[in-house]
Amino acid sequence: MSWIEDQNQKHKFARDYVILNGSFSNPEAGKKMRQAEDQDYDLSDEEWDQSFQRVIDDKDKVISGTDKIKQENQGKLRHRRRRLKKVIK
Repeated sequence: MSWIEDQNQKHKFARDYVILNGSFSNPEAGKKMRQAEDQDYDLSDEEWDQSFQRVIDDKDKVISGTDKIKQENQGKLRHRRRRLKKVIK
């Protein structure tokens, strides 16, 4: 895994170096190549609010599902508990 990561870093360095050198002769092409690598997303305020609300709703679903599972397990655990019998000698 380390070797693969080293190869990826070398490839990224070489690609960045080529883009830098090429941007001196054609700055627009260099800019397009950099933007293709580092994509930015523009959202309107409404789209941001909608996506944020979806995240909150999904979080609530996960939490409520987790609570439900805990409640079910607590009921089962209560039935499984047994007291040890005392031995009198």
